[in-house]
Amino acid sequence: MFLTFELTVAKPAIVVLFVFLSLFSYILGPYLLYLVEAGHVAVLTHVILEDEIPTNQIRFGLTEVRTNFASVTGLFVLDLAIRRVLRQLNAIINRIVSSLTESLSSGGRQQEAGVIQGVVGIVQLALNITISYVDKAILANIYRSDAENNWKPAKDGVLLYAMTWKPVLASALIISTVFYGPLIVVGYFSEEILDALGGEEAVIAQIERSCLAFRTSDSCLPSSSCSAY
Repeated sequence: MFLTFELTVAKPAIVVLFVFLSLFSYILGPYLLYLVEAGHVAVLTHVILEDEIPTNQIRFGLTEVRTNFASVTGLFVLDLAIRRVLRQLNAIINRIVSSLTESLSSGGRQQEAGVIQGVVGIVQLALNITISYVDKAILANIYRSDAENNWKPAKDGVLLYAMTWKPVLASALIISTVFYGPLIVVGYFSEEILDALGGEEAVIAQIERSCLAFRTSDSCLPSSSCSAY
């Protein structure tokens, strides 16, 4: 009977705990992080406009977020929607690229397949960077205007972001190219690089010798990947 009572009490508690953890993982956790981001945007906006750093950055950010709490919450919902759209768009692009690269690889054109993957990676990262900061631009314009009704500065923020899409996209492409560019070069010239290093077997042998040297030295920990050799 006592065991039955414990199970009766434990089941609702487990359900409540599961619901709380789910809410925290999908809503509360990201929302708290977004509030922190909103505070960062407030501080950066002040630094850009006033050319000075607030005395107490944390307090300044909290004050701005509290003052514009409704707008920040609304932009959090917009941020979630943007992320969802980006995930779906990236999934579609990945499926198309995967089928294309598989057909190229099966035809013995691995280099072309690697280049396509790298170029698509650059475009994807650039689009993600460009689109992901729409809500931040709106929020910065709301902080800048300091108006009682945030609807107009929000609209102005969208327009300003749309008007500057070329430099924003160009900057995003530069960042993406710096990140993915070396991978494309290495992928395209992988055979030439291996030949210059003495072939694939020579490279593997050199890696094994390096790991063996680390294993016999004090710098290689037991949990290291070197222990696999």
